[in-house]
Amino acid sequence: EMLKQALLGLKSMHDGNMVHLDIKPDNLLMKEGDVKIADLGLCRITRIKKWSDLDEGDTRYLAKEVLNYNESIDLTKADIYSLGMSIFQGAILEDLPNNAEHRLSIRSAGLNLRDIAQMQNYSEEFQDIIGQMIQPNW
Repeated sequence: EMLKQALLGLKSMHDGNMVHLDIKPDNLLMKEGDVKIADLGLCRITRIKKWSDLDEGDTRYLAKEVLNYNESIDLTKADIYSLGMSIFQGAILEDLPNNAEHRLSIRSAGLNLRDIAQMQNYSEEFQDIIGQMIQPNW
């Protein structure tokens, strides 16, 4: 349910031609079963004119295309990647790696969620959804 609410919140932003660019667990607020997306300080229109207009959020959750300043990126997909990594972190109950090389390998090769012991507690459908959200080559 949390994932669904967060995705609906992002869809609403994206339908309004806005991207968040700083989706992370600290910016997903829960109260009485409701999820709200907070901290809109880095929000931008979905198609920026120049990369200097783009501020980066927490690098642990950013898609590699944003980190590499790929101008052809659909920034809405970067939000989906960030949400996927945030939900993944919540599912495994561990922080994402602080090691830049490990984070780079995740962004480049993705993760096989079925090989991660903590993910075995979740349905294959949930694992597939998160896996698709954090696919490096969308």
